Amino acid sequence: MRRKKGLQSLAAPWQLFDDERTWFMVTVPVHEWFLEEDDTVNDSVNDTVKLLQQPINLTVRQLEIVEMIALNDRVTAEEMMGRCNVSMRTVKRDIAQLKKMGVLIRVGSDKTGSWLVAREV
Repeated sequence: MRRKKGLQSLAAPWQLFDDERTWFMVTVPVHEWFLEEDDTVNDSVNDTVKLLQQPINLTVRQLEIVEMIALNDRVTAEEMMGRCNVSMRTVKRDIAQLKKMGVLIRVGSDKTGSWLVAREV
């Protein structure tokens, strides 16, 4: 009621309130980009589904790494390096590619965590 009297005291040329209404309507201007559909969640879910449906082509070395992890989920990069007879950088690059393809997931920390083979190869 105080607001009504305060607004009416501004002497606006139009009537702000109708005494018989118990509600009011407000029109808020909105920028057009706000009305566009935000499909971020669906896009990321759809991208994941598409990724999992794609056939994966692994190198022989990447297959060896996946087999080592399947046998021992706490296998170290040093052990992979020794068994595959490659540099540490190569092992890390292969692991990064396997993670990106959704084949491997690291569970826990780098030091005390373990590997999970998330996708059949």
